[in-house]
Amino acid sequence: MKKCLLFVVIVALALCLVGCVQQPVSMEGFDMLQAALNLIDSDYLGELDIDKADYLAASAVLNGLDDYTYLKDYQIASAASASLGMMTLNTRYNDHFVDYVYPNTPADHTFEDGFHLMRGDEIYAVNGQRVRGLSSSYMSEYMAGDAGTELCLSIWRDGKYVGDYTYVKASQYLPRAFYIADLYEDGTNVGYIHLNDFSQVKTEDGKVHRASDDFAVCMDRAVADGVKKLVLDLRNNGGGSTDILSEIASYFVPLDEGKPRNIMQLEYQKTGEKWNVSVSLDNYVEGLELVIICNGNTASAAECLIGACRAFHPNTTVVGQPTHGKGVFQQSSVPIEDHTRFNEDTFPDQYYVVLVSGYYYIFDPAVEGGRYCIHENPLQPDYVTADEETVGKLWQDAELLKAKELLFSENE
Repeated sequence: MKKCLLFVVIVALALCLVGCVQQPVSMEGFDMLQAALNLIDSDYLGELDIDKADYLAASAVLNGLDDYTYLKDYQIASAASASLGMMTLNTRYNDHFVDYVYPNTPADHTFEDGFHLMRGDEIYAVNGQRVRGLSSSYMSEYMAGDAGTELCLSIWRDGKYVGDYTYVKASQYLPRAFYIADLYEDGTNVGYIHLNDFSQVKTEDGKVHRASDDFAVCMDRAVADGVKKLVLDLRNNGGGSTDILSEIASYFVPLDEGKPRNIMQLEYQKTGEKWNVSVSLDNYVEGLELVIICNGNTASAAECLIGACRAFHPNTTVVGQPTHGKGVFQQSSVPIEDHTRFNEDTFPDQYYVVLVSGYYYIFDPAVEGGRYCIHENPLQPDYVTADEETVGKLWQDAELLKAKELLFSENE
């Protein structure tokens, strides 16, 4: 079996080299690959599905380059077609708790007995199938289904069974950011924004939704509420578009005397070309005390936002765990065409490559040389907190308790 798999990989690489690149690549030095192709031509008992081999070859070669290069068959990601409208937290013991309920979604429904899902509720079973103790992959499988699918959730709260409640999945876009007013529920008026990523996705109606638009709604609400102390949660934010980064950063990075301010620089490894990412929108919020929460899954554009805030926004403090340390950037959605087209009903004519092309640098006038790269050198928080799993009130997280301590330390 291992020899068979190795043989497939060799053939895939050979096919990629001879058929999947726009510029010819010399086969010199690839003697084993050429021998494998000759063997297929002379002795293989069946017919080779060229389209399938072409696609698998390109995928295998690109995916094998590094952790961030891959092939996809879409230019803009599609939003999940159906959901209940909630985020869940999977603990190390594979218990599944409600983390956040999006407003105006099926999960936001209040039943006749007054029950309403809230953070910290445990989903014990789905349609009678126990999920407590099962991994998140099982949870996803049991929660799957198109719009209209009914899901009966068995809910426990504070260690006690509450009841079974049936929800119906709906097609909807879930914003990439959400806002909570008065985070600590004590009248201190600390705002909280959770930002999932820096993405743009397309819904079934063809509309493109941008994380920066969702973030703008959150910031508008915070400003309207008179928020002067803000917690920005970037935990598990894997990054995304630099354009969206620029727009979101504009709330925390002021213009440079009315002109765009550079916050990061992309440097292409092959050509040496440099390209600056700048804040050009005048959205800066004056006098805002900012605490950013991060962890080991905070990466790429999210790390750049932290660096930009540290460099250009006074009163920025970072709390949590060291970030991921992804200091490389990808060319996104580089099109490549499938010219074979033996099976047009199965394989599309065009794919898109996400290709690592160089390193990026965060601008900071306070460091030597005025810029730095974080690749494999994660950002360190100003205050490290234990990576604890909290399923009760959001503000009971160790990171958010530390944030409150820092935001009000001068008054204590």
